[in-house]
Amino acid sequence: FVGAAAREGCRVCCFAAERVPAGFVALPIGKQPIFSPGSWGATLRASKSLREQLRRARKKGVVVRAVDAAELAPNAALATRVVELSRAWLDAHHLEPMGFVVAVEPFYAAADHRYWAAERNGELVAFLSAVPIPGRRGWLVEDLYRDAGAPNGTTETLFDAFIRSG
Repeated sequence: FVGAAAREGCRVCCFAAERVPAGFVALPIGKQPIFSPGSWGATLRASKSLREQLRRARKKGVVVRAVDAAELAPNAALATRVVELSRAWLDAHHLEPMGFVVAVEPFYAAADHRYWAAERNGELVAFLSAVPIPGRRGWLVEDLYRDAGAPNGTTETLFDAFIRSG
């Protein structure tokens, strides 16, 4: 690929590369957090503020549940609400036009995803989708949307349910 690009007078840019190929220079643009389900309990014990966020959401009636991909079929009520939530999130956060990085497609390859919904009084207030990372035997949180009116601690509660699921 690099050779073909050079022959065409083009340059190559590797985006989100975990290893820097020989002859390339790394330009870090963000951090990639890694959480281990096995150490999550210790993380919670060590963070009073995180425990407080989880308590706040519980007190406000936030309940998290795993979502079956069938609930996200086109035109299903939950799928419609997830799309509304993602659009509201995108409208509230300016993103540069980098569709290959920031495309919002939470239902793409739904059978391969794991999904969680945070609900309050039966209404969706946040949504998380994760995809497998086979080489790491892990999961990538691909999408996490939160309604602007969701109680404090909703995002943390959603993530807590995800990581506890193993």
